[in-house]
Amino acid sequence: MAVSKTLYSRDSDEYQTPQYLYDFLDNLFHFTLDPCASIQIERQKKIDTKVKYTMDDNGLLKSWINYSTFINPPYSQIKRWIQKSIDEMDNRFETYGKTGQKPSPIVLLVPARTDTKWFHQVTNRIYTSVFLLKGRLQFDKNKTSKAPFPSCVILLGVSSTMDKLATNRQVIQVPTWTLDLKPQ
Repeated sequence: MAVSKTLYSRDSDEYQTPQYLYDFLDNLFHFTLDPCASIQIERQKKIDTKVKYTMDDNGLLKSWINYSTFINPPYSQIKRWIQKSIDEMDNRFETYGKTGQKPSPIVLLVPARTDTKWFHQVTNRIYTSVFLLKGRLQFDKNKTSKAPFPSCVILLGVSSTMDKLATNRQVIQVPTWTLDLKPQ
């Protein structure tokens, strides 16, 4: 069975987060950091975070520990951003676990590529929730420009807000389990 190249296409390395989706997530998590902001995309839409790192700043080399973080990564480097997110959240739990404080969340908007290693690497964490988005996202203002792939929001951290939305059926959370059935 052939896999459609469209599912893994990268006509562009960066996709503009739809404003309605960003606003919805920002109202829940009050983002203070966008570690992979694009100057071009920032001119096109309003992302209101206290701190933005562009490609020149290299957010992969900076600490995110005190920030509620939103990430719509360059898709050619998604594995690196996933690994950085995991490392940051592990550090948050270690740091905040000692103080009893709840760590601030990391929220990623990524393709829903459940067949990839990076997807399972991040979803196998106890602090991860995955929210599949219905339909295809429209990444720019052109109404005919839909994403060539399904998308999901991955939440790293503890969030009673998302739990309340899931309970009220505003957001339907899909639990994730992994079956690793490799022959012994």
